[in-house]
Amino acid sequence: MHYGYVSINNDIIFLVMSNGDAAGAYNVVWTIQNGEVIDRFINRDF
Repeated sequence: MHYGYVSINNDIIFLVMSNGDAAGAYNVVWTIQNGEVIDRFINRDF
């Protein structure tokens, strides 16, 4: 399963992705402000 979406809150962009294959899955949330990545959160769902 692969999916993603973008949420914009004022000048902050949240890019959310969920990816995986038969071996496992992971979710990533990127936080972007003023064109720069300010945070990245990775959750592995095994």
